Amino acid sequence: MKTISCMDMGVTCPFVAEGETPEEAAMKLEQHAAVAHPEEVKKMAETMTPEAMKEAMIAKAKDATPPADVTPPAAPETPAM
Repeated sequence: MKTISCMDMGVTCPFVAEGETPEEAAMKLEQHAAVAHPEEVKKMAETMTPEAMKEAMIAKAKDATPPADVTPPAAPETPAM
């Protein structure tokens, strides 16, 4: 699983796009940005092609990590002999 956040792209927003591949995560982030951040997208489009924007998003993709407060289940206890 790969993730890319708005914050990864320099936008103050808690949204995190997830996808099986960097390309899928980038597509989801692009869809979110078009609706939630049209002005930022417009500013980026003044200096970058759509392909360059997508490449920048893909370059920021990272492996998803579980939240720090999630602990794995405890191993079952073995009876004492």
